[in-house]
Amino acid sequence: MKTKLLYFLLIAIFISCSKNDDNGSTGPDPIPPGETLYVNGKDLIFPNDEKIILRGVNYPIIDAMRIDDMAQVKAQIDQAALTESNAIRFPWYTDGVHFWDFPEYSGPGTVDGWVTDGSLQEMLEYAHQKGMIPILELHDPNLYDENGNVKEYRITCSNNWNYFNNVVAPWWKRQEVLDIIAATQNYLIINLANEFGEARFIGNPPNAMETFKTNYNRLIADLRALNVNVPIMIDAPDCGTSSTELLSVAPEMLVADPKKNLIFSTHAYWHDYAPTQAQSDQKLDEIANSNLCFIIGEVANTQDVNDCGSQNITAIAENVLEKACTEQIGWLAWTYDQDCSAPREMTTDGNFANLTPWGELVVNNPQYGLKSNNGCGAQ
Repeated sequence: MKTKLLYFLLIAIFISCSKNDDNGSTGPDPIPPGETLYVNGKDLIFPNDEKIILRGVNYPIIDAMRIDDMAQVKAQIDQAALTESNAIRFPWYTDGVHFWDFPEYSGPGTVDGWVTDGSLQEMLEYAHQKGMIPILELHDPNLYDENGNVKEYRITCSNNWNYFNNVVAPWWKRQEVLDIIAATQNYLIINLANEFGEARFIGNPPNAMETFKTNYNRLIADLRALNVNVPIMIDAPDCGTSSTELLSVAPEMLVADPKKNLIFSTHAYWHDYAPTQAQSDQKLDEIANSNLCFIIGEVANTQDVNDCGSQNITAIAENVLEKACTEQIGWLAWTYDQDCSAPREMTTDGNFANLTPWGELVVNNPQYGLKSNNGCGAQ
């Protein structure tokens, strides 16, 4: 049996976000070993000294099927597990914003019902049983009118702090959600808000990242007061792209967290941010040289510029994966299945046997694919 599977059979392992082995204290009030994964310098640790770098996939499985059809959900997670990923990030939604809640589908309250009836928890538990660390994230899309204009900014690529504080924060503080976190805390990571906030997109005003830090810190403190001890992942602003901007406040955010248990994430849609190899290398060097637990939360081969997936960024993706291999930075591919851009789906239909060219690269590239055996795979 592979080493990585031993952990998921409840034998503890040591999980690393980077190549740095910093065994120093993370500050006061450390998390007792055995309760949750926890950050120590650059590393994400489970109670043992064996290391594994987070490498895996994103999978918006809720877009493919009803989550209460657990037999089908488990069958699809089985397929994703064949990639040999050691982590899987699941987009989720607050009440009334996903299509399952629309009257023409299953109707209002459907997604919330999957929180309260145990379906969401069972999905997270099963991913863990299949050898993958589940990452639960909120992914509410913006609401558009018939002319393509935004009627309401929500989470993804939004800067609506009113929504963050009055929809996102209360969702994470619901007792039903807190119960799920408590039940899965030995192996769960939570990602509070997908690609939330703006800095570079609005000209980097001096208050942008201060606002970002202040609002996130408030929610993190509230969750810690509610006994949420699991690692909390924070996406970079500007649709997840602005890693340098996140790095400007990340050390202060880590210090402010009572548990010192934060993971920071950037999404490598860098067509307008770091399109050349030298520029993307610089961004990844900044990450590697920080003393922070930092991963590439999404890496893909197309980017939404004029339309969904309209810009081919394969060269950026390949460079990011190669450099992440060299620097031992974790990453999650977007996406195993279910996307508006077919070329950036790793499979044509969710079955591992039907990998696309992007899926073949992510899984089977001999240098940095998930199955590579040179130290850059997901073993």
